[in-house]
Amino acid sequence: MIDGLWHRYARIWSMEGAARDTELEACLDEGVAYADPNIALAGLGPFAAYMDGFRASFPGHAFRILAVS
Repeated sequence: MIDGLWHRYARIWSMEGAARDTELEACLDEGVAYADPNIALAGLGPFAAYMDGFRASFPGHAFRILAVS
């Protein structure tokens, strides 16, 4: 189950616009918090915008999670 959720989450990073937003709403709470070495943010809207910018930075690529430990 957990492994499937991680793969679903990874696919969201590679989705565009409305499809990504629909999946985010289905998988995450509105109050989601996200942080990496470059940014810390909260909320689905800011997270979706960050994902969109990340995806745009790597055209033609997809985000995958190879392992969960």
